[in-house]
Amino acid sequence: MVQRSYLHKSLIKIFLILVIITILIRVTFPPYFGMAKRLPTKELSDIELFDLFIANPVDAQSKLGHKIILLEGRVTEIDGNMIVMGSGLRSVRIVLQKRPFRKIPGFSLGQRLVIKGLCNGINLNEVVVSEAIIVSVRN
Repeated sequence: MVQRSYLHKSLIKIFLILVIITILIRVTFPPYFGMAKRLPTKELSDIELFDLFIANPVDAQSKLGHKIILLEGRVTEIDGNMIVMGSGLRSVRIVLQKRPFRKIPGFSLGQRLVIKGLCNGINLNEVVVSEAIIVSVRN
């Protein structure tokens, strides 16, 4: 009886350790960690994406909302891990993934970027793409 109780306590400790390790891994490497390997639903430019959401927001949200897209556009603003593409009132805000242990490729204002990210839809006057990674930098 004593051995059975000891075994039971050991199994509970092992289970709790595995749960804690799983939580730490999910916090350090969120579910979109494999964004580079995921196939995009649609490929389009920043202006095309914005125009889709302005023309018919409900239809655009049903087709692209919470889906992976490949987006190309010119960088007009950089603020930490956020990038704005587009011109004037037709803008797309991109939130880059925080990638532990990996460096974000260098780019500057005016350069064209190809990014892959999760389209969240329109937010007042801009389309928001989150969990984005930079696929390539073009001049």
